Amino acid sequence: MSTESNYLGDELQDEEGGAGLPAQLRDPIGVLKRQLLLILICLIPLLIAAAIAQDAQAIFLDEPTTALDPAYQIELVRLLREWHTRGRALIVVSHDLQLPSALGGRIVAIRDGRIVADAGADELLDAEKLGSIYDAPMTVLNAPSGQRVVVPQWDAG
Repeated sequence: MSTESNYLGDELQDEEGGAGLPAQLRDPIGVLKRQLLLILICLIPLLIAAAIAQDAQAIFLDEPTTALDPAYQIELVRLLREWHTRGRALIVVSHDLQLPSALGGRIVAIRDGRIVADAGADELLDAEKLGSIYDAPMTVLNAPSGQRVVVPQWDAG
């Protein structure tokens, strides 16, 4: 039996005496889902850039760094900071605890549909405060660059 890869990285099995089925025929819905996800990931920065180019007064973003490589996350934060310094409103929904610190400004934390914290990023990025918001032990580390990095305290067991 020989194995090769198609353009999506799926292995094609060529069984003895058989031609093997490409991934598109074995799992067409799965292939379509992966292709759509790749398209959406590529469109996120483009859509944000379009909003910035139109000089909108406000941008609403929902998990803008999800699935972005670190280089793209850095570029996105740079663009959003620059845009925000021109007096534009930036409203971001994110579970990425580093993003509010990178963007600065004010954080409104919501839990069970209620506001549980409303403060500046520097004030709110505190292990005790975040622990009470998320009901989980947290650690805030200070990187040599001065950035604050938030991580959950994983169970050592």
